[in-house]
Amino acid sequence: LFFGQTNAARKARAAWAESEYNRQAVRTRLIANVIGLYYSHALLLAQRDVAAESAQLWELTIEKTRAMKEAGMVTDVALAQYEATYWATLSSLKDYDYNLHLTENSLRSLLGETDIMVTLPSGSTDQSDVSASLCQHIEGINYVFVRRDSAKRASSFALAAPSVPLL
Repeated sequence: LFFGQTNAARKARAAWAESEYNRQAVRTRLIANVIGLYYSHALLLAQRDVAAESAQLWELTIEKTRAMKEAGMVTDVALAQYEATYWATLSSLKDYDYNLHLTENSLRSLLGETDIMVTLPSGSTDQSDVSASLCQHIEGINYVFVRRDSAKRASSFALAAPSVPLL
């Protein structure tokens, strides 16, 4: 009888410890997904800015090449190549806009917020701080958990329930 109660208590503690570990794993995965989407969005914004600047430069190049063509300095082929590159760059801008939209929707879906606009960085190159709006939408989730190694996770788990030995 005594050993049966002890084993049942151990099983209950083990099940509780496993559920806490699973809860922490889900939480960590959520944090990692949010951070991944945040930085993917920031990367897409930077790439879109570069493509937009490139399109402006190609437009200027085409204008100059047209003038050079009229002067007989270049052929139609050169002008057509520059125009093709310009149109390909404009097409990539549309792709970046679409991918930005997808990333924003994924982030909203992950945060469970469909009717709000999450403020994400718009062209800034300093991505060292996670935006305040992301922090307010995932209250209670500490970004430090993402970088914890297993020893720190185990010690924090032990602190959470000091009377329950981890099996």
